[in-house]
Amino acid sequence: MLGVLRAAFGQVIARPRLVVAVYVVNVLLAIPLVVAMESVLADSIGDGIYQESVRATLDGAWYSEHTGRYDTGLGSTFTPSSVLGPGAMLDNLDAWLEGKLVAVDPSVFGMVLLWAFAWLGLQGAVLERFVHGGAAGPSSFAAAALRHLGRMLQAAAIGLLAYGMLWSLVGDWVKGIDNASIDVTSEVTMLWRLAPAFVLLVLGFHLVRLVIDYTKVAAVRERSGFVLPALVRALSMIARRPLLAVLGYLVPGLLIAAWMGVWLLVAPGGASSSWVSLILTVALTQLFIIGRLVLRLFQLATAVQVYGVAADG
Repeated sequence: MLGVLRAAFGQVIARPRLVVAVYVVNVLLAIPLVVAMESVLADSIGDGIYQESVRATLDGAWYSEHTGRYDTGLGSTFTPSSVLGPGAMLDNLDAWLEGKLVAVDPSVFGMVLLWAFAWLGLQGAVLERFVHGGAAGPSSFAAAALRHLGRMLQAAAIGLLAYGMLWSLVGDWVKGIDNASIDVTSEVTMLWRLAPAFVLLVLGFHLVRLVIDYTKVAAVRERSGFVLPALVRALSMIARRPLLAVLGYLVPGLLIAAWMGVWLLVAPGGASSSWVSLILTVALTQLFIIGRLVLRLFQLATAVQVYGVAADG
């Protein structure tokens, strides 16, 4: 396994342009929403009494007026918990998982769809480089992204279908537990009863993602027009080498979780808004994003190495 991890890390390190390309695409996708939010905040602050105060700190009086004016739409997503301190990542993750971000404004939903399509294309292009090598210029990278977009969309559709079935199964189980526990008054007892359902949900989520990751690798490696044969080959590989497949998914995932944990410890807050603190905040935030992207590329490279070892061994 160590050899697989070393090879995967070497693939990422040897291709810094991949990191740059993925980072640039993410920045470009963020620009429209940044511009839209800047317009909302400029309109909210205006030229009045709050223009100077909000430069120093988050003015409570201004924020109270802002939330009253923008209780819906894009402006409603600007909250202290979503932009300041270590809790911002958790707050935004919670809003993402619950669908709140895509429900606030049609533009946000459109950008989420655009980001999803772009990220699937990026995954295909990255896997192409890790599996087949070749030129790494912008035009060839974009061509690879378009070439594999259909395969990635098929794999994503299978994953969404599996997630839906899992959610339905766990949801019915939880409803059954609730109906059978009407007379239970202890929260601890309810937690113990619900724990197996939530464990199944978490394990099922990661199992589906594991299978889909290896399916994407198989589709790119063998250039399958349809993903179902690649899914069969991925399942066969996992069945032959279950420990290797699980470790190949688990180790990069734990590194990503650890990196996010580090960010929770060092994420800057909003106590000061001097130029030095603003520059430091931007620098730290971009460092976190780049590190997160590097680890995601490492996760894909590890999946490629694991599949290669299992398929060729």
